[in-house]
Amino acid sequence: MKTLSKKWRDLWLTWGQFLLIAFHLVWYGRFSYQGIHCLVFGLILIPGFWALYVLRSQFSIYPAPRRNEIVRKGPYRWIRHPMYTVLFALSLMAFFIHPGWVGLMLTIVLSLLLFKKIAVEEEYLSFLPQYKKYKSETKKLFPFFY
Repeated sequence: MKTLSKKWRDLWLTWGQFLLIAFHLVWYGRFSYQGIHCLVFGLILIPGFWALYVLRSQFSIYPAPRRNEIVRKGPYRWIRHPMYTVLFALSLMAFFIHPGWVGLMLTIVLSLLLFKKIAVEEEYLSFLPQYKKYKSETKKLFPFFY
């Protein structure tokens, strides 16, 4: 059972992530985008939807896993956190399309929060006997190099 402090940490990480994503949407939503931008945004979202489909009932917005098993199908064959990869990619792309200090700060803070959430998630999963092997066979965020 999780202690109260871990529950609060998980809540802050999760809702902080949603708040930063909302700020991204508000900040970048005021700009116009060309068709190619929308196409690339859509292509970036595909692995995220694929990861959600593969997880199905195991999906949780919180870092603690719902079940004590490792998903090794779909994008999880290559990377351990494909949905976070998608969030990083979307944030970076939005920043590169419309660079500025606010966007840079949003991207940095979101990235730091996601790295902390990944560390917490991996802390929970490290107690599973098969996780050490899975971790050695996959990359954290980007296939083949990280």
